[in-house]
Amino acid sequence: MMKKAIALITIVILAGLLCTAGCTSQQTPATGDNTTPGATDTSILVYSGAGLKKPMNEIGAAFTEKTGINVEYNFAGSGTLISQMELSRKGDAFIPGGTPDYRIA
Repeated sequence: MMKKAIALITIVILAGLLCTAGCTSQQTPATGDNTTPGATDTSILVYSGAGLKKPMNEIGAAFTEKTGINVEYNFAGSGTLISQMELSRKGDAFIPGGTPDYRIA
């Protein structure tokens, strides 16, 4: 039952993040135009618990096939992932293996 809840939470969070992917704009220095980068230049970075590697790879492959946006993963333990996010200040999604880690992040 707990695995189903975690999988459902993971899918809902990833779906929400993927729906907003590409909603930012970049200003090009030469023209000053605001443009969104092309799908081939776009990727999202997901920090995911190591135990979720197989389902996350399947979800990422399906998302990339549908949108053309590449999904890059960083798989590790939640404590390690939180430290990496704090240090790098990069990433689009955090999907830990358990709900207590959401509060910490």
